[in-house]
Amino acid sequence: MYDTKKLLMSSLALLLAIAVGQSAAAKCAFRKSCTRKAFKCFQPKGSCTQDMSGGGSICWADGARLSSASGVTTVLGRKGKPCITGTVQQGSAGESEVAYTRKGKTYVLRNNLDGTRSFVCPSGKVETYTVDDFRAGIACGHIPVFGAGTACAPGTCP
Repeated sequence: MYDTKKLLMSSLALLLAIAVGQSAAAKCAFRKSCTRKAFKCFQPKGSCTQDMSGGGSICWADGARLSSASGVTTVLGRKGKPCITGTVQQGSAGESEVAYTRKGKTYVLRNNLDGTRSFVCPSGKVETYTVDDFRAGIACGHIPVFGAGTACAPGTCP
């Protein structure tokens, strides 16, 4: 049995460790990912604020928001429109995971013990990426990672 709060905090810390920022010339690793449709609604634009009260949130000028509390990650698109939700869980080898569900399909983001990240697609296909691939995730694949907060001003989300 694992401690849910400890798992949530370690998952959040791991996601916060991912930094955003890669040259514009870099190739998007998520161009052919199974997640393109799942996260298409998450298109943050403008300045962002990182709010660490509660479970932690990041909000953007266009109303997009990424927040985590009580083992649930909520992703809102432009104008605060609901996009996708995820449940923090623990994988069979002890790795942290977030199972995102959208339109009846589940996409699992797994933080592998070797430092890579994988998406388990609804079909069962596993796509594995490096941390560097995730650095451009928001820009090229709309991947909602908490590492985006490293480039945001501290403050309070509405």
